[in-house]
Amino acid sequence: MTDHESDTSPTRPAGLWEYGVATTLLLLGLYVAYSGQQIGVGTPRRMGPGFLPMAVGVSLAALSLGIFWELSRLGGRSAMDVPLRPLVLIPLSMAVFAATVGPLGLIPATVLLVLIGAFADATMTAKRAALTAVALSVIGYLLFIRGWPAAFGFLRHSHVF
Repeated sequence: MTDHESDTSPTRPAGLWEYGVATTLLLLGLYVAYSGQQIGVGTPRRMGPGFLPMAVGVSLAALSLGIFWELSRLGGRSAMDVPLRPLVLIPLSMAVFAATVGPLGLIPATVLLVLIGAFADATMTAKRAALTAVALSVIGYLLFIRGWPAAFGFLRHSHVF
């Protein structure tokens, strides 16, 4: 490995790797958008099965264009620190929620989700995290346990559920 390849300083010129990733994302986004369009997008009122793939493909292509723009504007790699704390804690909180909502129920799973995910922000305090957990648990209880059956109780006797 040469000195240039191991250079990770923020001012290192963008190399083939950065442009290659942006190009790959652009081509993948265009392919997914084209494939979604071939399936059938539908209309805004009646979306077809290709709507989501097309939206994801267009978003991915737009993201890659943003990467190209950033590379050309800066003339090199941007000074970007990888925020490891949120990258670990947010997916962990979602995984814990998914694993605990069935056996423990909505309220405990929501509390765990919020308490783990809240500390992805370094400025979060225990008091704010606890208050947020309680508030979201109450909202979830009122909305999904009390509100949902009252609003959609007629579906209990149908063949939908």
